[in-house]
Amino acid sequence: LVYSHVANFLNVQGYNNLSKYYDDWSQHEIEHSVTVREFANEQNIILNMFVDSDDTDIDLASMPISGFAQVTVDVELKTSELYNTLLDMATQEDNGLIKDFAYVFLKEQREETDKANTIFDKLKNIGDNRQALQLFDNTFEA
Repeated sequence: LVYSHVANFLNVQGYNNLSKYYDDWSQHEIEHSVTVREFANEQNIILNMFVDSDDTDIDLASMPISGFAQVTVDVELKTSELYNTLLDMATQEDNGLIKDFAYVFLKEQREETDKANTIFDKLKNIGDNRQALQLFDNTFEA
């Protein structure tokens, strides 16, 4: 839901391409959540794989325009921590199936974190220059 919130914020700010990008990213994250939940159900395990923030409490409007990128990085880092916890649990229990599952998601999670960091780094360079941000938004045009 964080990425859906970011997509809405970006749309309201007029960054339609970034908004669409984050909307797609949100759908991708939902698919991951469903996969993890289904795996946990099949394996009869209880996972506490939720980020401890209420998505509606993130006030993007009070942040610099690039603040959404920091939120993205924070979410991806927290998600990485959760998958590492799952891997540690599986390693302690010597559960190869769960370890393999965690490795697959950690590999993808590294890609997601890299993507979030790349956007954040570019936006740090742009700062609050709305003209440059509009040009950056245009790079996400489909």
